[in-house]
Amino acid sequence: MPHTSETGAGNLHWATALLSELAAHGVTYACLSPGSRCTPLTVAAAHSETIETLVHYDERGAAFHALGYARATGRPAVLISTSGTAVANYLPAVVEASVGHVPLLVITSDRPPELRQTGANQTIDQVRIFGAYTRWYFELPCPTSDIDVDMVRSTAAQAVYRSNGAPAGPVHLNCLFREPFLPKDADLPAVAADPKTTYYPPVRSPAPEALDALEGLIADSTSRLLVAGELRQADVPAVRRLAEHLQWPLYADIASGLRLGAPPCRVEAEAAAATSPDLILHVGGKLVSKQIQSTVAACRGTVVQALNHCERQDPHHRTDLRIEADIPPLCDAILARVPQHTDSPPETVSGDAVDELLAADSCASEASIARTIARQIPATGALFLGNSMPVRNMDLFADADGAAVPVGVNRGASGIDGLIATASGFAKGLHRHVTLLIGDISYLHDLSSLALAQHHRLTIVILNNDGGGIFGHLPIAERADVFEKYFLTPHGWRFEHTATQFELKYEHTETTENFRQAYEDALSSDASTIIEVTIDRQHSMDTHRRIVEL
Repeated sequence: MPHTSETGAGNLHWATALLSELAAHGVTYACLSPGSRCTPLTVAAAHSETIETLVHYDERGAAFHALGYARATGRPAVLISTSGTAVANYLPAVVEASVGHVPLLVITSDRPPELRQTGANQTIDQVRIFGAYTRWYFELPCPTSDIDVDMVRSTAAQAVYRSNGAPAGPVHLNCLFREPFLPKDADLPAVAADPKTTYYPPVRSPAPEALDALEGLIADSTSRLLVAGELRQADVPAVRRLAEHLQWPLYADIASGLRLGAPPCRVEAEAAAATSPDLILHVGGKLVSKQIQSTVAACRGTVVQALNHCERQDPHHRTDLRIEADIPPLCDAILARVPQHTDSPPETVSGDAVDELLAADSCASEASIARTIARQIPATGALFLGNSMPVRNMDLFADADGAAVPVGVNRGASGIDGLIATASGFAKGLHRHVTLLIGDISYLHDLSSLALAQHHRLTIVILNNDGGGIFGHLPIAERADVFEKYFLTPHGWRFEHTATQFELKYEHTETTENFRQAYEDALSSDASTIIEVTIDRQHSMDTHRRIVEL
């Protein structure tokens, strides 16, 4: 056992080397929660000249905040936690990052081997605690002078590389620390600023054979449909250029970032199905709309899917040609090979009938709020959408003539947890005012993350229909014996006092017109605002049905 002074010095040396190497590879944001076992890592992060830190008392919220930051920037943030159940609180965000292909670095602190399985306080089995949801796991031993610190630096370099790989996702480093955690002189040791290991990512251009095959399919087809699924922020301009060049009917999923901003040749899901395409080119990931999923499944011709990773995303098993490549070089290659379409572009949908229906009804509905946000959100803003109904409502009812803003969703695992925290990280990464559209149950799931809204400009629009409104659209709604208590779960609450608790501005409305004014005021404010919209559930469902039937 090394002398205690050596133990503290070694802990700080390794922690400093680890954080410095992460910074050398472009990781400049760390999210920490208070704890004792992680003291060396916390001190190293606090004194780093290149890593900005956020401290949030709730590990679960900190993890989702880091996830939102990575969604916005395409770069991983680093999470730092103490040992025990603090680590387990990272799991929901780690799952979303894994399934949603979002880079994330999770650094957890752990007891040394002699304290494991001994009943030592705050000790759980943290070895591979996230299971198959990490791209890489590595355990760093207790710091010792017997091991060159370059091992730590090399490990950090590998962690960043694996997190940014294809598919991108979370990496977990478990760090063992003995006490004392710091030397008496806690000044940071000097470490090299240059990266220990330089990684050059592989060239991820499409294979020429794949382009030959796609070119042939395009030449042989007569009715084509371009489908844009979920895209990274950096991919959106390339897919927009592709759509403008091809002039095919375009179905732009709300998660693509192309649904707003008047995309060229945009068609709705019903019109897309009516084209009876014999070739569908699906660029990007998952789709929100069940109707467009059914169109892909029922395609009588060929389905081509282009993704930037190797994982299968083909729930209907209809993909005939799969191209793995980064999206921008793929789009550029198609532009170079395929002549610009010269036929008359398809007519884009008109929203006049929807506008007339909504204008005749002053009561706020999920459709009218989604449509209003899409129209009023400024080009300098950004949008984050909650799961269950908000993302579906925006996909169905948004006015595409509004501003083309970045759109974020947690559609990897499609959970309703951590959405306030994720939106705050999205705002941090983009340096924009973010509008979060969220349901009341999702809001209740993440109340503690309102503390993050104090520091990142958010307008949180709560659609309060007093329960899990999505279940009203499902067959279980016919079962009166169980529906309300076990599925709808009405709570009867308003949320004004939660805004007061966290010193946030608050507005309440029941009409679409009042919401327009409240939203306009929130957008012009430097402070975060909660706008609670009381929604009559049955009225909103009836409005939803009437619009869909237009």
